[in-house]
Amino acid sequence: MEPSQSPHGLQTISQPLAPEDNQPLGLGDIRCSTPQSQYEQVTALGNTKLASGYQQFAFGLQQSQQSQFGAQKNKSRGPISSLGAVRATHGAYKSSRKLPRAVAPAAEETSSSPPVVDVEEPAQSSDSQENLITMATISENTVFPPPHQPCSKPDDNRDCNYQRIATLSGHKKSISVVKFSPCGGYLATASADRSIKLWSMKDLTCERTILGHQLGINDISWNSSSQYIASGSDDMTVRIFSVSSGHCWRIMKGHTHYVFSCAFNPQTSLVVSGGYDETVRLWNVITGMCVRLIPAHTDPVTCVAFNHDGSCVASSSYEGCIRVWDVSNGHCLKTLKDLEHDAVSFVEFTPNGKFILSSHMNSKIKMWDVSKEKPVKYYSGHQNSKYCIFAGISLSHGRRVISGSEDGKIFVWDLQTKRVIQVMEEHTKPVLATDAHPILNMMASGGIEPDNTVRIWYSDK
Repeated sequence: MEPSQSPHGLQTISQPLAPEDNQPLGLGDIRCSTPQSQYEQVTALGNTKLASGYQQFAFGLQQSQQSQFGAQKNKSRGPISSLGAVRATHGAYKSSRKLPRAVAPAAEETSSSPPVVDVEEPAQSSDSQENLITMATISENTVFPPPHQPCSKPDDNRDCNYQRIATLSGHKKSISVVKFSPCGGYLATASADRSIKLWSMKDLTCERTILGHQLGINDISWNSSSQYIASGSDDMTVRIFSVSSGHCWRIMKGHTHYVFSCAFNPQTSLVVSGGYDETVRLWNVITGMCVRLIPAHTDPVTCVAFNHDGSCVASSSYEGCIRVWDVSNGHCLKTLKDLEHDAVSFVEFTPNGKFILSSHMNSKIKMWDVSKEKPVKYYSGHQNSKYCIFAGISLSHGRRVISGSEDGKIFVWDLQTKRVIQVMEEHTKPVLATDAHPILNMMASGGIEPDNTVRIWYSDK
């Protein structure tokens, strides 16, 4: 069935909205309760291979919700964006308006307080490839991994003290994305050099370099069991790789321009992708078929993300708005925008699905109340006007917002008070990629060319 060119149920905001800056968000009492023994089991993954074959993977997928979607292919909507994206010499896309996150190379040469609400945490449900040079530099006198200590109720008034404990080298071009696995045992890094590297968090060694894309990689996503990685690339494909073997398990084709973002749903039955062809596409993981095509925006799609139960997808675009889509029918449930109307480069649901964190190319990060359709928190201090920079929420040891910056710094804000509680300055070039460890009070960051390094940060506060 051909999707309508105009989303149904479109809701827009026409009046100015004043942020409720002094009200705490109802994110709930989030604690890290993982015992030491469980962390030891997690980090032990660094010395073992993740064992899971196709049959085991397929069995889990067959229990999911893919039956509600048809397996037919949808056709592309047509012409690509009018932004006229071309390659820049430093490896990033360069358009007539903005420089987005992608750092892929051109072919061969060519980057009074509301009530507290409980949070429902998401369910955790080729060997002969080219070996790129890899190296981990660990700070002197550092015991790694740092000892895990259960977190008490966070104190919003205390600072943190992130210190660099390691520098990971090996990528030949700009780092486009860094993502910790849901189990906490691995860090995946992707780059404009067309490779994905898997680093063991036990000893920070590179266990595998995954190749397969023909052009640079813009985004990656772990599935909930940490067994598979989805990736989106300039070569207009979405690919799924096995973590245990490094082999490409599925290739999804259909986008007519760069694939800029991708994400697994919690059930690992679907992958959502967004790209420069202005569409959002839902893919059946088992068949590799596009089961729903959504003409989501009138400018390139910069980010896509599932909510905690996989029922909704949020998408962002250069046109300056965020849209929330019903996965079951492709209808637009919400359109979030304010008077600033600057390009949105990143979106992420909070664990309970009631808020959306977004990055904007006016050097602001916003927290949106989805039901009220307005921003309720603003975070500023970093520089972001040219690149699509990742942001994120760290809940392992307090409620914090993290983001890179175009001046090479990494910023940490207190989520509730919006206060900058730490700035790290060690990268020599813009930092586009950051991520928070799901268990430890740890972060990873990646720099663009000629930095090309990944740095690991740890805080005991």
